[in-house]
Amino acid sequence: MDTGKCESWAKVSLCLVWFVHYFLANISQICAIKFKNPLTVYFVPGLVPVVPGVTIYDAFRTLLLDEYGNSGKIFLNSFYGAVGLAVGIIIADSIFRVVLNFITEKDKLRYLWIVIYIEY
Repeated sequence: MDTGKCESWAKVSLCLVWFVHYFLANISQICAIKFKNPLTVYFVPGLVPVVPGVTIYDAFRTLLLDEYGNSGKIFLNSFYGAVGLAVGIIIADSIFRVVLNFITEKDKLRYLWIVIYIEY
């Protein structure tokens, strides 16, 4: 297989992992706020199936079988997945907090206008 094709598929898988993680992170935060539980209660079970554990196992297996070229490619693929997970967590949390602050500030402004209107 051409290395250019491997790199393009790695980039595609990185994007897919990021989008899946973004979705899971937002759903987890919404559930944590709604049910008043810690975020990890919802986030860890959603994270476990996405972690590239089998890929890392295959990388170590090929490394022990002295297939260094294949092992390096598999390690890179699992590294791309892990980086995608980390970036997904960070970006999803940041976006969620910005949106939540915007919504709460909007509600505060609406409440302020109602109070001003009632007082005058």
